[in-house]
Amino acid sequence: MRIPKQPQGFILVATLWILAGMTIAASSFALWTQQALDLATQSAEDTQAALDLQSTKVTVLYLLGTQYMTAGGLLMPTTASKTTEKVIKKELLKLDNQIYKGLGQTRFALQDARGLVSVGILHKKRIRRLLGLIGVPPEEQNPLLAKLVDYVDRDDLKRLNGAESIEYIATQRMPPDNHYLWTPEQVANILHWDKHPILWQNRDWTQLTTTLSANLININTAPITVLQTLSGMSTKQAQQIVSKRQRRAFYKELQLLNALGGYTSFDILETIFFPGYGIRFTLWQDDSLHMKQHHFYLTPNSDIAPWQVKYAIESPIHALYQHPALPVSSKLLSYPVTP
Repeated sequence: MRIPKQPQGFILVATLWILAGMTIAASSFALWTQQALDLATQSAEDTQAALDLQSTKVTVLYLLGTQYMTAGGLLMPTTASKTTEKVIKKELLKLDNQIYKGLGQTRFALQDARGLVSVGILHKKRIRRLLGLIGVPPEEQNPLLAKLVDYVDRDDLKRLNGAESIEYIATQRMPPDNHYLWTPEQVANILHWDKHPILWQNRDWTQLTTTLSANLININTAPITVLQTLSGMSTKQAQQIVSKRQRRAFYKELQLLNALGGYTSFDILETIFFPGYGIRFTLWQDDSLHMKQHHFYLTPNSDIAPWQVKYAIESPIHALYQHPALPVSSKLLSYPVTP
């Protein structure tokens, strides 16, 4: 009897197909597993970053609400001796927008509201000078200021070069709120303010102003541009002040006069040496493209909360916050927090 031949060719092809299928399945599973691991790792990193940022926020708020404020900044808690100037400097958390390292990759900066130009209190001369320093042409400064005042005052009387509801309706814009500004960014809603891109292209206006009440300018916390909004303040004197206060904060008028050679070209009565209760608190991650700024008042005598947030703005990171950060000596910002 003749035994038929086995279909060896078919078995070989089938085996190869099975092996190929198993290889593809294994590769797909490996790829899926790697993607799942990557997603889990990214999720864990995002969670840790969010936790670091939130922990930094509440820790700094705690320090602001419980520690002493000096002309040089916030006095940090420490177990070290306070007998040397070097140690004292390390303990100070400055309120001049100095960048500090928080937990993890979190970065933060504190700015005393007295170091900014307040558009909550309309100091017209100071705002006009700021517009000029930012680059608004002189002939446009008074018209913009008139429209700003008309936007926030409670009457319907139009100032020279100003604008009231009629002008806004005629241009299909929302009429004025007739209320103080909630945020500095709100001036973009004012007639003709949006036609000056120099105010917005670098976002300098938003970083140099606040709606927190601050009538006097703090010599120890104001940037050079804000110092120059003081009547008679020269660029040279503003630079001298910022340079000298890095080594030692100013505490009184005589100290300031001596530092400037015994003469000031500005009105010293418009200045102050100690921070107020208004603070701008900027938070961001080192590798992030956005930052969040909280504007608030410290309320140490309140029965409700030790601080009151007025507003918070999230925006792309400004060039001011792309400089190296300093470490904080307090142990409260030294230990990582894990989920």
